[in-house]
Amino acid sequence: MDIQKVASYQIIPDKRLIIEFLSGNIILEDLINLKLRLVEEKDYNPIYNHILDFREANVSLSGNNIDSYISFIENHEKILATRRSAILTLTPAQVAITTLYIEKGRHLPVNWNIFSTIEAALDWAQQNQLKEEGYEEILSQIRLNNSLAS
Repeated sequence: MDIQKVASYQIIPDKRLIIEFLSGNIILEDLINLKLRLVEEKDYNPIYNHILDFREANVSLSGNNIDSYISFIENHEKILATRRSAILTLTPAQVAITTLYIEKGRHLPVNWNIFSTIEAALDWAQQNQLKEEGYEEILSQIRLNNSLAS
């Protein structure tokens, strides 16, 4: 059974947090379109810390795709800001692609780190009061909203 393709987010202004969730087969255009939608939200703030959840995604990006994505970010000042971004991964392939992304984007003002547990990602994003259950509730809401939009 294929995992439903999702590239969505939830902005939580009172926590100064953005959660981005990806599942299914994700390509460069999905990442770009996600950012373009995100920055147009009225509650979007580029200094909010991020949690990027890739655990259910099969991200298909080449080195050139990563370069293109970094270039896209560099050319969209609404995206650039000093913040923390916790990247949640599950598989060695996800760790490899996000490590390459971090390495190529080292010059950007984002402080990235890769995690395999929700607790560690929340702590890094300075959201340890949210707890794993609260995070999972937010993911459920993102999934529900996405299935209703389909």
